[in-house]
Amino acid sequence: MAQGRGHYSKKQRSSQQSFRHQHAQRSETSGKPPIVNRQSTIDNSLASRGFTLIEVVLVSVVMALLLLVAAPRFQGTAQRLHDEQTAVELMQLLRYARERAVADGRTVNWVWDADAQRARLESVAQDGTLVWLEGRAARSAPVGGGVSVSLRQDGVPAYRVAFFPDGTSDAASLSVIRGDRAYTVTVDAATGQALLSSGAVAH
Repeated sequence: MAQGRGHYSKKQRSSQQSFRHQHAQRSETSGKPPIVNRQSTIDNSLASRGFTLIEVVLVSVVMALLLLVAAPRFQGTAQRLHDEQTAVELMQLLRYARERAVADGRTVNWVWDADAQRARLESVAQDGTLVWLEGRAARSAPVGGGVSVSLRQDGVPAYRVAFFPDGTSDAASLSVIRGDRAYTVTVDAATGQALLSSGAVAH
């Protein structure tokens, strides 16, 4: 009986060791991360984020139509900005002519050169000699871009505005015109001040 019990105990211990070994293997196996097919995951992700050829064509057509509709508006805005900048530059030159006349104590003329499509300043000496003022501040950039410039005094076309040492000037109206819209600079004779306004061209 003792031998049987000893034999039984050895078998029991062997069974327990086998159970522990299997349990340890299962624990190690269960602790490992699952095997994932990374290439398949990437392909599926790219497919879900991609566009079909039809979608690309439709988007291209819509964008082309939007550009066709918006292009004239963009062009009109660019032209208005150009015309306004031209009028502002000519107005600043008129103001500078007044400042130079007061500072130099002599008459300074703002002169529109229709051939060169630009304005320049000339100083009038006491003997009546006309001298062009030098420097970039004494002339405007050439006017282009399909606009026209009109200078009038008392409704009559003119090409010169005189500014005097006491701050007064000739009365004048300078217009930068494109189509039916104009930017107009009005020079007040009593003060020599130049003011800018915009509106439709008067017919």
